[in-house]
Amino acid sequence: MRSDTDTPLKPLELPVSEDWHRDFSADTPYGVFVTDERGRYLKVNPAACRITGYTEAELLEMHFYDLAPKTSRTAAELHLRAVEQAGHSQVELPFRTRHGELRWWSVSAIRLSGARNIGFCKDITDTKRAAEALQKS
Repeated sequence: MRSDTDTPLKPLELPVSEDWHRDFSADTPYGVFVTDERGRYLKVNPAACRITGYTEAELLEMHFYDLAPKTSRTAAELHLRAVEQAGHSQVELPFRTRHGELRWWSVSAIRLSGARNIGFCKDITDTKRAAEALQKS
Protein backbone atom coordinates (compact mmCIF):
# COMPACT_ATOMS: atom_id res chain seq x y z
CA MET A 1 0.00 0.00 0.00
CA ARG A 2 1.26 3.49 -0.91
CA SER A 3 0.92 6.53 1.27
CA ASP A 4 0.90 10.15 0.19
CA THR A 5 4.49 10.47 1.38
CA ASP A 6 5.63 7.81 -1.13
CA THR A 7 5.03 10.20 -4.00
CA PRO A 8 7.59 12.98 -4.12
CA LEU A 9 6.16 16.44 -4.50
CA LYS A 10 7.69 19.09 -6.64
CA PRO A 11 9.11 21.85 -4.40
CA LEU A 12 6.63 24.39 -5.72
CA GLU A 13 3.71 22.15 -4.78
CA LEU A 14 4.63 22.06 -1.10
CA PRO A 15 2.34 24.22 0.99
CA VAL A 16 4.13 27.28 2.31
CA SER A 17 2.57 29.65 4.77
CA GLU A 18 2.48 33.37 4.00
CA ASP A 19 4.35 33.99 7.29
CA TRP A 20 7.17 31.66 6.26
CA HIS A 21 7.44 33.34 2.86
CA ARG A 22 7.45 36.80 4.44
CA ASP A 23 10.08 35.81 7.02
CA PHE A 24 12.26 34.06 4.44
CA SER A 25 12.20 36.87 1.92
CA ALA A 26 12.76 39.54 4.59
CA ASP A 27 15.81 37.83 6.09
CA THR A 28 17.67 36.72 2.97
CA PRO A 29 20.60 38.80 1.67
CA TYR A 30 19.43 38.11 -1.89
CA GLY A 31 17.04 40.36 -3.71
CA VAL A 32 13.77 38.48 -4.13
CA PHE A 33 11.48 39.63 -6.93
CA VAL A 34 8.10 38.08 -7.75
CA THR A 35 6.86 39.05 -11.21
CA ASP A 36 3.86 38.37 -13.38
CA GLU A 37 4.34 36.58 -16.71
CA ARG A 38 5.22 39.87 -18.42
CA GLY A 39 7.93 40.78 -15.88
CA ARG A 40 6.01 43.38 -13.84
CA TYR A 41 7.04 43.30 -10.18
CA LEU A 42 4.34 42.02 -7.81
CA LYS A 43 6.41 41.58 -4.63
CA VAL A 44 9.94 42.48 -3.60
CA ASN A 45 11.90 42.05 -0.39
CA PRO A 46 14.04 44.58 1.53
CA ALA A 47 17.26 43.29 -0.07
CA ALA A 48 15.81 44.00 -3.54
CA CYS A 49 15.24 47.58 -2.45
CA ARG A 50 18.72 47.87 -0.94
CA ILE A 51 20.43 46.42 -4.05
CA THR A 52 18.56 48.60 -6.55
CA GLY A 53 18.20 51.76 -4.46
CA TYR A 54 14.46 51.89 -5.16
CA THR A 55 11.71 51.78 -2.55
CA GLU A 56 9.26 48.91 -2.51
CA ALA A 57 6.51 51.21 -3.82
CA GLU A 58 8.74 52.34 -6.70
CA LEU A 59 9.70 48.79 -7.68
CA LEU A 60 6.08 47.66 -7.63
CA GLU A 61 5.41 50.25 -10.35
CA MET A 62 8.25 48.89 -12.47
CA HIS A 63 8.96 46.09 -14.89
CA PHE A 64 11.92 43.68 -14.98
CA TYR A 65 13.20 45.45 -18.10
CA ASP A 66 13.17 48.86 -16.41
CA LEU A 67 16.35 47.97 -14.52
CA ALA A 68 18.15 46.60 -17.58
CA PRO A 69 20.38 48.94 -19.57
CA LYS A 70 19.25 49.24 -23.20
CA THR A 71 22.28 47.23 -24.32
CA SER A 72 21.17 44.19 -22.30
CA ARG A 73 17.40 44.25 -22.86
CA THR A 74 17.61 41.38 -25.34
CA ALA A 75 19.44 39.23 -22.76
CA ALA A 76 16.79 40.16 -20.16
CA GLU A 77 14.01 39.20 -22.59
CA LEU A 78 15.69 35.86 -23.32
CA HIS A 79 15.98 35.19 -19.58
CA LEU A 80 12.28 35.87 -19.02
CA ARG A 81 11.35 33.72 -22.03
CA ALA A 82 13.51 30.86 -20.71
CA VAL A 83 11.70 30.99 -17.36
CA GLU A 84 8.36 30.86 -19.17
CA GLN A 85 9.36 27.97 -21.46
CA ALA A 86 11.72 25.86 -19.34
CA GLY A 87 10.42 26.79 -15.90
CA HIS A 88 13.77 28.16 -14.74
CA SER A 89 16.76 30.21 -15.85
CA GLN A 90 20.04 31.44 -14.42
CA VAL A 91 21.94 34.37 -15.91
CA GLU A 92 24.31 37.21 -15.09
CA LEU A 93 22.92 40.56 -16.18
CA PRO A 94 23.88 44.20 -15.78
CA PHE A 95 21.36 46.48 -14.09
CA ARG A 96 21.07 50.17 -13.28
CA THR A 97 20.44 51.38 -9.76
CA ARG A 98 18.08 54.23 -8.95
CA HIS A 99 21.08 56.58 -9.01
CA GLY A 100 22.21 55.39 -12.45
CA GLU A 101 25.13 53.22 -11.35
CA LEU A 102 25.76 50.24 -13.64
CA ARG A 103 26.09 47.04 -11.57
CA TRP A 104 25.88 43.29 -12.20
CA TRP A 105 23.74 40.63 -10.62
CA SER A 106 23.38 36.90 -10.83
CA VAL A 107 19.72 36.02 -11.32
CA SER A 108 18.20 32.59 -10.66
CA ALA A 109 14.51 32.46 -11.48
CA ILE A 110 11.81 29.82 -11.49
CA ARG A 111 8.24 29.68 -12.66
CA LEU A 112 5.58 29.63 -9.95
CA SER A 113 1.96 28.63 -10.26
CA GLY A 114 -0.56 31.28 -11.22
CA ALA A 115 1.50 32.85 -14.04
CA ARG A 116 4.13 34.21 -11.65
CA ASN A 117 7.91 33.98 -11.50
CA ILE A 118 10.28 34.39 -8.60
CA GLY A 119 13.83 35.59 -9.04
CA PHE A 120 16.67 35.53 -6.54
CA CYS A 121 19.29 38.17 -7.33
CA LYS A 122 22.76 38.56 -5.90
CA ASP A 123 24.87 41.63 -6.61
CA ILE A 124 28.11 40.30 -8.15
CA THR A 125 29.58 43.64 -9.20
CA ASP A 126 32.65 43.41 -6.95
CA THR A 127 33.42 39.89 -8.21
CA LYS A 128 33.07 41.03 -11.84
CA ARG A 129 35.35 44.02 -11.27
CA ALA A 130 37.98 41.87 -9.55
CA ALA A 131 37.93 39.40 -12.46
CA GLU A 132 38.32 42.25 -14.97
CA ALA A 133 41.23 43.69 -12.97
CA LEU A 134 42.96 40.29 -12.96
CA GLN A 135 42.55 39.96 -16.73
CA LYS A 136 44.08 43.40 -17.29
CA SER A 137 47.12 42.67 -15.11
